[in-house]
Amino acid sequence: MSDPLCVHPAAYTFRLPDQVSFAEGAMVEPLAVGVHACVKARLQPGDVCLVTGAGPIGIMTALAALASGASQVFISDYSAPKLAIANAYRNIVPINLANEKPSEIVSAIVARAGAWM
Repeated sequence: MSDPLCVHPAAYTFRLPDQVSFAEGAMVEPLAVGVHACVKARLQPGDVCLVTGAGPIGIMTALAALASGASQVFISDYSAPKLAIANAYRNIVPINLANEKPSEIVSAIVARAGAWM
């Protein structure tokens, strides 16, 4: 059996550098979406953010928010396994929508930090 082929216009095809794995390359587009979301939101250093959805794009958006200077990022989802992945990152607080309300969690943590909503 030969390797599968895909015909794709060269103008839209980019070769990954040898040091970038296919798994890392696959995350470029979700990261670009996350960065774009942070730019559109006009994040400022110290902002507190809530990302809805802890899939690849949600987690990349949360990481982009942290890289943009957000002091705290909350991420909500119904999927415990996805939230467990998000919880592995510092300053990302997972919120399980099956049994938690984002407004209550965010308000409680932000209020403890001396801010008000």
